[in-house]
Order: sequence, then C-alpha cells, then structure tokens
Amino acid sequence: MKSVVLTYTGSSGNVYDLKTKGLIRTKTANFHTYEWKMDVTKQQYGVTVDRFTRDPATYQAVLIFDGSYESNKEMLERLHADFERDILNNTPGKLTWGDCSIDTFAYYSSTEPGDTKPDAKNTVKFYCPRPFWVQEKKISIFAHTPEILETDKAYDYQYDYSYVGMLDQRVRFDTKHYAESDFRIVAYGPFSLFNVNISGNIYRVEYEISAAEAMIIDSRQKGMYKGEAYVLKSDGSVANVFDYRSPSYQLFKRLPAGILTIDYSRTYGIDLSVFIERSEPIWNSSQ
Repeated sequence: MKSVVLTYTGSSGNVYDLKTKGLIRTKTANFHTYEWKMDVTKQQYGVTVDRFTRDPATYQAVLIFDGSYESNKEMLERLHADFERDILNNTPGKLTWGDCSIDTFAYYSSTEPGDTKPDAKNTVKFYCPRPFWVQEKKISIFAHTPEILETDKAYDYQYDYSYVGMLDQRVRFDTKHYAESDFRIVAYGPFSLFNVNISGNIYRVEYEISAAEAMIIDSRQKGMYKGEAYVLKSDGSVANVFDYRSPSYQLFKRLPAGILTIDYSRTYGIDLSVFIERSEPIWNSSQ
C-alpha cells in the first residue's frame, strides 16, 4: 500500500517531498484539524445561529532532516529560502496531501539538532489565508467526428471517467461532493461560438477561435484568482473575452453539488476541472 503524498511546493515551483526517508520526513503534523465559528443572536434561552464563519487555517509540522550534515544543511537552506521568497513576494506556496492542496505561507520556523546526530529538527507553522483544501476533479470530453454527428443515436450513460468519447451529446459527471464548486473550462477550437449547458446554466461566449487556439473560463474569484475568460491565441498572445459573454447567463456561476449534466454540440472538445473544497484533506486520498 502506498503512503499518502505530502509535499510543499514553493511559489518558485520547487517541490519538497515531506515524507521521504533519508531526506525530509514529517514527524508530526495537524493538517486534519479545523474549526467553524458562529455569529449568533442571544435569545432568552440559548442563541440563534446567524451564520458560520472561518478564520484562516494554521498548521504546525515537525520536519526531520535525517541525511548527512552537509545534505541537511543544503536542504534546510533551500527550503527556507523558498519559505522566505513566498513571504517577501506575498505569493503563497502550496501544501499537498494526497490529491488535495491548500495555498499557504510558512510564517514560522525553528530549527534545532535532532534526537540523533547529524539529524536536524525543524518546527514549521503554516498560514493558509483561505482555510479550505482543494481537490481537482477533471473530465475531458472529446469532439464527435462528422460521421458520429450525422447519426441519430443517443445513449444515456453516467460517467465518472477521465475522458468521454461516446455518442451521446449529454455527459453526466458525478463530483461526489456535497457543495457547489468553482471550475475551469478549456475549450479547444475551432468554433465560432462557445455555448455549453451545465446542469441548466448556459456558459456562453460569442467569440470565434481557430483550430490552434483555446478558450479558458475560470470561475475562481478568491485569493490569487479573480474570475477570468480569455483565449490563448495561436501567436502566443492572450485575448480577454469577458466582454463577449452573453448577458443573459452567468458565466462564472458555480457548479451544483453531485451529478453534473453537460450538454452541448460536441463539435469541439473541452476539459472541465471541478475544484472541490473541503475543510480537511481526504484521508488516504491517494492510496
């Protein structure tokens, strides 16, 4: 049985495996801890809960560097340089547990000798401005060939696969989640109009793109993200197409919980990523 992946990725792109014996291993960590707060109105007996809120999440981990003295020194300097770079640039790194991740800053560090020489023990505290772990679930829907589009066949399948290329123009995808989710759609040209119905909401952008181009619609409007709709042009440039959205529909409307129904012409392919937020990473999610 594989152990769960635990990594830290700096904003530089450098990745540190925090569970590799002989380099860095995590002795203790409290990543599965969370707390909701309540805004309440006092009543004669008890209270009425008006809403639930969350403070930023903070986690503490004890890292053991159990290589040679020189390798420990080099790894500590590299890791702490990435911690500091993230802070100074105000750009978060990322903690990943299994297939869930969270944006974070390592705001506290204390290093001392380990229990056995030449080990080093590094206590780190992580600050996560948005206190939710994100699991990305992705489905790729291929375009139908002209021959398939000419048929009258229709099938009704429920999909939970990484890609879909069947005859039915309707695709069902189960997020297996209990709440609404943000999303990213990548649509591959050519097409003269982007128009996709997902569970009753129309995502529509009236903009034509060529075969060498792709349209990206990203609903996330938190943290580093502000909600985007743009085209990656064939010459490498980027065109903002937000103003080409249809005013009759909500382009960044979050996806509903549970099973999604995706319905469109299937004359072009799309990749749909659903960003599922949880208060804690899924236990043993990568085993």
